[in-house]
Amino acid sequence: MIAKIGKGENLYSAISYNQKKIDSENGQVLLLNRMPETLDNTYSTAYLHQCFEPYLSANIKTEKPVRHISLNPDPAFRFVL
Repeated sequence: MIAKIGKGENLYSAISYNQKKIDSENGQVLLLNRMPETLDNTYSTAYLHQCFEPYLSANIKTEKPVRHISLNPDPAFRFVL
């Protein structure tokens, strides 16, 4: 497994990237932390951005407040939740 960790300033781009992966069934949400779950377990880019807004507001002095961690398993490995 390869883990990629990136830093950035644009949360909306990171959320959009992840949402595109989920919509195309090339990715999935593994864990939510401090975010309310929806009734149908689907999440929009706008909803997720709204959930993160209090954290961004609290860290306005941080130059790159966004961390994007991507876990990429070996394609030969079959991972099912």
